[in-house]
Amino acid sequence: MVDIGTEKRATSPRHHIDAGFINRRKCLSIFGRSYAEDYERFKYKGDDHMSVLMNDHLLIHLALERCHTHNIPTLAECLNKPQKGQLFCSTENVLGCGSRVYDEPRVSNQIKFPFETDKTVTVEYHTEHLYASTQKMHMAKGSVMCIVGEIFSVIGDNPIIHPLIMGPPTYDHPFNENLSFDYTFDGWTHYQLYPHDIEQFSRCESVNVTADEWMVTMEKLAEEEVKRAFCSLLGDASSKDWGGEQYDHYSGEVTVNGNRKSAAFMFKGRSAWGEMKPRHLGKNGDQIYRLQQSGADILVLQHCHKIGEAVRETLRVFSVKPDNPRHYCIFDGKDTYRLLKAYGLLNQQTQQDRSSRRAKDARG
Repeated sequence: MVDIGTEKRATSPRHHIDAGFINRRKCLSIFGRSYAEDYERFKYKGDDHMSVLMNDHLLIHLALERCHTHNIPTLAECLNKPQKGQLFCSTENVLGCGSRVYDEPRVSNQIKFPFETDKTVTVEYHTEHLYASTQKMHMAKGSVMCIVGEIFSVIGDNPIIHPLIMGPPTYDHPFNENLSFDYTFDGWTHYQLYPHDIEQFSRCESVNVTADEWMVTMEKLAEEEVKRAFCSLLGDASSKDWGGEQYDHYSGEVTVNGNRKSAAFMFKGRSAWGEMKPRHLGKNGDQIYRLQQSGADILVLQHCHKIGEAVRETLRVFSVKPDNPRHYCIFDGKDTYRLLKAYGLLNQQTQQDRSSRRAKDARG
């Protein structure tokens, strides 16, 4: 895998949605008069294919601007208390509906969330609003889709949603034309930073460790020790945690590619030893939801062990909103150990415990 480098990962290109599905009537009515007036002011006047295509992208651009301005939540946020008429904007895993999308005028798909939920979310739509055969294929087979939509109804606790706009994530946008990099193939993969992309942590890239080495140490390392180590590298004071907080630490001293950024951190220590799964994210599984409410430029998740794919996807869903994408960074147990070792921050007693255990294993 080719490393694209910190400079590209640190950029913030304009997030856009490919014009796969657009309910133009709903867009013009739901977003209000100013939206319709802006559309009329800037739209192409022709009815040729290119003019229609550019006007569809204009509808999407204006919709994302409204979502950002009015702080429209993600679909996952709406699940806490789904209400009819609630707008949302997020990227979701849409399950396939099969060949019905080719044959029937109105079909539905299910949403699969990376976290555990007892709610079933159904996307209902008219196929006449699907832009092209490619989008029909996405809906038939299932795909990652950006959706701007509304909760049309709630049956029991299960929302029925109607999309206004739906399509794959893309960075094909005029605002990105003058950037130094080509984002054509980045799609849903952009906005993740690696630990060494943060300048205060950059030495960790050159540290190689074995599984035995980091696991023995991280199992014994208290969460508070890890937090103090991160704070010391950032030049921050470490404060005591309290229940219900949005994050474990907030810093305005994070530097990425020479630029100062803010970052909100969530730390998970040995009390949750083992691979991190969504059930470890607080009593209601809402710790990442609260983390993203911080408004920080970068959301950082740290854990003493492995971090499962479902947790990684949950962090991505909350971080990379189509209307307001933010960078995120993940430190699993191995990355955390590499960081502490690189800067000589491993507790001496912890190193002695590790050495004693390895010696004991060698003796059989």
